[in-house]
Amino acid sequence: SPFSLADGTHNISVIATDVAGNQSSSSFTVKVDSLKPVISFNTTGLLSGAWYRSATVAVSATDATSGLQTLLITDNGSAKSSPIALSDGPHVIFATATDNAGNVQSGSTNIQVDGRPPSIVPSITGTAGNAGWWVSPVNINAAFSDALSGVATQLFSPNAGTTWVGLPSSISTDGIHQVVFSSSDNAGNSAEINNTVKVDKSAPVLSVSPTG
Repeated sequence: SPFSLADGTHNISVIATDVAGNQSSSSFTVKVDSLKPVISFNTTGLLSGAWYRSATVAVSATDATSGLQTLLITDNGSAKSSPIALSDGPHVIFATATDNAGNVQSGSTNIQVDGRPPSIVPSITGTAGNAGWWVSPVNINAAFSDALSGVATQLFSPNAGTTWVGLPSSISTDGIHQVVFSSSDNAGNSAEINNTVKVDKSAPVLSVSPTG
């Protein structure tokens, strides 16, 4: 009589008896595995929101019944072995696991990596004098950019970080000013540029003392 077998290894024994009482027996082993392998992705690194500043992916697969036969891994279509240290940019990690019974399981994970700080390009304009001095009010601006995760913050300080103001800005007070441009991206990378702005709008004072 037919019967169903659960997953696992089964030792089957059969005994046949004819009407004369003669007997024969046979035994055999049946191994059943109807379950697909289980694939796991484990990503470690510095995570900020949806972006990693650095990331390593470990891919593994298990099969409790017949055992794992193969595990094939790709990163953006290129064959890899686990663990995978990821470069900057978006990644699709795809894995296909096959067990010894021929069951196949596939899985994937998407990871975004940005380990580069934002770009800051300051713009400082005015009437230039000698020896690095400006002889007019100075107009200050900057271009902030980040090609991967995008710019999150863009800050400017006219006084070495004591206070922060928006851009564009200007400096009209005579003196030596330590200015700071600061930015962070959505992955948590940060950049800072420090400049010295020297302003002297005042003409020299000439003193004449008559003698004689």
